[in-house]
Amino acid sequence: MFLSGRTVLGLIAGSAITVLGAGTALAAEDYYGSLALGLEPGAIIVGSGVNYPDQEGADVRALQECGVDNCSIVVQFRNACGAVAVRGNEVAWAGGYTRVEAEQSALAELGPDPSPLLVSLGSATPDRAHILASECAG
Repeated sequence: MFLSGRTVLGLIAGSAITVLGAGTALAAEDYYGSLALGLEPGAIIVGSGVNYPDQEGADVRALQECGVDNCSIVVQFRNACGAVAVRGNEVAWAGGYTRVEAEQSALAELGPDPSPLLVSLGSATPDRAHILASECAG
């Protein structure tokens, strides 16, 4: 079971989730990865660091790649994957043993997309959830 997180744009708070993949007995070493999330006016910035020999190296790289002052590590993974999904002003992140599992978990954290029929009865335009970034280490 993996943890996940969600936020409405404007504040990224809380602690990062950590995903530990099941390594094989023959694996020579572990590979670490991180996803960092930051906000700029009108933009969501994601930085990644993958396939590092330690978690600290992956974290440092993800924060550097994110590049804005308010970046925070939201997903850490070892021999596994992480993903960030977005819908409108909501952002969610999750991890999984595979890229598909991480992406599906991040999308699920946002909940189902609004029904186009119900939205068409009002004035809102439906926002569809989509994957902003996903990475795997190992």
